[in-house]
Amino acid sequence: ATLADEKFKMLRPDAVIVLERPDELIKEFMMGRMTDTATGQTYHPVYAPPPAELKSRVVWRLDDVPEVIDRRLAAYHAEKDKILAAYEDAGIPIAIVDNARSELETFREVAEFVEVVRLRKQELASMAEFEGAAGPDPFEDDVAELCDIDDMACLEEYDKFARKGGAAALLDAVRRCNTY
Repeated sequence: ATLADEKFKMLRPDAVIVLERPDELIKEFMMGRMTDTATGQTYHPVYAPPPAELKSRVVWRLDDVPEVIDRRLAAYHAEKDKILAAYEDAGIPIAIVDNARSELETFREVAEFVEVVRLRKQELASMAEFEGAAGPDPFEDDVAELCDIDDMACLEEYDKFARKGGAAALLDAVRRCNTY
């Protein structure tokens, strides 16, 4: 099975975000993880301390020992590039974000990436809708009439930008034609 299989189309992500941080910070965090035995909630004595009333039922994770963490990190490093290559080959946008900084900085970078992906997806949907429309292009004659350059050059300019969709594409094409 691959990301290109039609039967997995609904599972295909719009984007992949990898939160990277140095192994030493990962080890520090993992060595401090504790779990609430009643709820399964994870806590950390420095980064997410449990409330005082829960301290009696919070236990250290037995599998978070240096040897196990080193094996997990080695497996991650061995497989990460192959996994990302599969997403990249499928045309899925990938952002590798430095997570060894403030949450706000990380969030800002992730939010900007997600917005770019959203706009690109919206643009592609507009293009698909535009290409699927039957009949002659309703904008083509209008653009040709407004251009101050030869018809072929104008229509080529229009074709480059019209696929963005709607009136905004038409105005963009007209502006470009009229700047020559």
